This record gives sequence, C-alpha cells and structure tokens, in this order.
Amino acid sequence: MAAEIADYLGVDLVVEVMTDDDIANVFSSLMWHLETPTLSTESAALHALACRAGGLSKVVLTGEGADEAFAGYQAFEQGRQLGRIWDSPPTIRALVRRVLRTRLASQCLTPGDSRLDRIRDAFGFIPAQAIEWEFYREVFGPILTGPAGVLLEADVPLTTVEFDRDLPARASRLNASLAVSYDVMLGNYLLGPHGDRVLAGASVEGRYPFLDREVVEFAALLGDQAKIGQGYNKVLLRLAAQHHVGPEVAWRAKKRFTMPFVNPFVSPNSPEIYRYLMAPQTIDDFGYFDAERVAAVLGQLGSPIPSGSRGRRHLARLRQGLLVTLVATTQLWHHTFFEDPGSFEVNQPELSMGGSHV
Repeated sequence: MAAEIADYLGVDLVVEVMTDDDIANVFSSLMWHLETPTLSTESAALHALACRAGGLSKVVLTGEGADEAFAGYQAFEQGRQLGRIWDSPPTIRALVRRVLRTRLASQCLTPGDSRLDRIRDAFGFIPAQAIEWEFYREVFGPILTGPAGVLLEADVPLTTVEFDRDLPARASRLNASLAVSYDVMLGNYLLGPHGDRVLAGASVEGRYPFLDREVVEFAALLGDQAKIGQGYNKVLLRLAAQHHVGPEVAWRAKKRFTMPFVNPFVSPNSPEIYRYLMAPQTIDDFGYFDAERVAAVLGQLGSPIPSGSRGRRHLARLRQGLLVTLVATTQLWHHTFFEDPGSFEVNQPELSMGGSHV
C-alpha cells in the first residue's frame, strides 16, 4: 500500500529494512542521543530513516500530533466504552473487574476503586490513558527497586501532574482525554523516542504540521463524531483523504508503528554489551531492578504464551516486550552516562546508523 501512495504522490519510495541485530546495534550508539530509557524500539527505525533523509534535506515533516488531534489511538475508543463502567456504581465495577481480570489476567481496564479515585483526583475524570498507565504499573511495579520503585509506589507521576481539572465539565470525555495527551504525554514523546533527540542525532530537524496551533485549536472544537465513529478513528482525516487516495486507502484499518522489542536485546546474536548489561550482577550493581525477578522474566521468554483469550495472550506478549526493553534500555542508559567507560567498551556514536537500503 505504501508503494501505491508513493506512486499516487509521484515520489520515490525509500524502504529501510532493519533486522533484530540492526536494532540492537543502533541502540548501542543511539542512547547517546536519546538520553533516556524507553519502552519501545521504534526510535531505532526513526533514527535510521532520519539518517537516510539527512542526505537529502535537513528538515523533515512528520505526522506526530495527528493521533492526539483526531483520536487515532485505540485507547480513546476503549476509554469511551469503559467510561460507563468507571463511572458506574461500585457493585457493577466489582463484577466487571472480576470478569475482565479472569479473562485478561490484568486489571488495567478496570483498576481498583482506590486507583480510580487517585486518577480522578489528578484530572477531574478518568482519561482514556489510564488503561495504559495502569498496565505499566502492573508490569513494572514488581521489578523496580530503589528510588524508582519508591516513586512509583508513592504515585509521584500522578501527584505532580498539572492539568485543568475543570476541563471535563466543559468537554466530552474524548476531548478531555485528548487534552491529557497534549499536556501530559506528547512532550515526552516529541523530545525523546519519537522526535527531536532521535532526529537531531542524524542532524535533521523535525517539523510537525498537525501540531500547528490553528490545527490543534480547530480539532479541539470538533465533536466526537468527527474523530471516532462507526468503527473508525480519525474520521475527518479519512473523509478528506478519500478524495485524493481513494476509499481503499483512506478507510483502511490503522496499524500501529511497532518494531521487535524482545529479540534485539536477548537473542543469541545480540551484541555482547547486552549480555553484560542484563546479567544479574550488573542489574544488582546498577540498582534499578530486582535481579531475581528480571532473571525469571528472561527465563520465560522461550516458553509458550499461556493459553486463554486473544486479549490475554496479547497482554502476555506485550508484558514480556515492555519488561525486556525497559530493563535493557535503562541498563544501557546507565552504562552510557554513569558507568566507568572502561567497565565495558560500547560503540561510540556514528554518523550513519541503520539497516539495509532498498
């Protein structure tokens, strides 16, 4: 489909192919630019693309901000549906919580009442992103130690949030959740793994048309039906695009931009640096994670995903991927900026990093 769009637009399609080894090798150097641990490996692909683009232009346009303006993420639709449960009487919430916990082995869709109260105190309502936050708490809480574990347990991310708690009274749940994306989450994405630092590492400057002030203000005034409806997200953008690229492209299902995020760090072919960083002694020395629990996670990677519902299997795979990626990139971050350089030699930043070109 990408080839069809490129042909329609009259531009050359450039494909960057990255293997697990490419991702791992890029990260060893990319961390110098990224300057932060991350939960995913998309930044490796973005950096590889930026390196290619840097040979043609020093400025690139990206689509960041479109999901926040027009409700592109699945969580926004889930939040609209779950909002009725989050606001229902305690007895109904308890019943639904038991059913979903049995089916998914997770409470991220229906957190406990005390968690809902804390989130509501911080924002004035339960935003759609609560699903993601609560899943992260379930996944990372058991393995974090030291200050990181204390901060998570104390709910510091929620207690330090600055948000207009009166907004939910003036806007729909969907539009209020989109405001949370802008105010609380987007800045980190654009500075770190999805934006400026990744691009700047290739001497490229990113521009974000969907974050133009007039576009943001226009989208904020739209009703829910212009963003989500009849099983589709980004409805207004799709309506506009179908006159240019045809309905088959304009109304195709949204596919999340993802990259492999387990094998690059723990496969037999992974660079030696990751075997050092993921070793129990190194994890103990750095002090961010419980080495025994991390070892237990790594020991389960070769085992089949437990049987159950499709959602249960999906969350089990996602849990493994997030755990391995956070541990690997946190350990690499510490090694890059705080450890004695002589402890283990790691690749220094290179001018061009990426996979093979097509």
